Amino acid sequence: MKGWRTLAVAITALPFAAQASTAASTPVVTPSGAICHVALPNGISPRGEVASSRWLGNGRLFTQVYEDGIVRILPPDVRPDGSLEMKFPWWGLKVAPKLVITGRRLDGAAPRLSARTNHANPGPGLRRRFWSSALRFPTEGCWRIEARAGSARLVFAAVVRRFDA
Repeated sequence: MKGWRTLAVAITALPFAAQASTAASTPVVTPSGAICHVALPNGISPRGEVASSRWLGNGRLFTQVYEDGIVRILPPDVRPDGSLEMKFPWWGLKVAPKLVITGRRLDGAAPRLSARTNHANPGPGLRRRFWSSALRFPTEGCWRIEARAGSARLVFAAVVRRFDA
């Protein structure tokens, strides 16, 4: 009977563990007319940060995303080559100091996104890190974005769309 109790506890805990590492998604139509299942904020934030409806995290890596999953690029953030740039903040708890961000378009052909990140700024107790980043998307569309710091990883999809103000 002891083994059954252990199994029941493991099965019961599974949904809560899954919620901590995954975000809800919603379908959004991309500029090309494709459907993109974008990540919605899940409210998981690093301890001590101000509450916001834009937090997306998994307990080790965190960022802020738009409530509807659409990254709106305004004219000042359109580069001379036509690429679209947006800044994203990142936080990490008990992670390696180097943040690597990659991304690829899911709804069409495009070069991979490029990312510039600052060096990690250690937070209180050197167990917490903060990075600012500028992500440059070659085109509009549905993008899969992955951030890694050592073994910690946060992956989400977003629609990148140019808006003329």
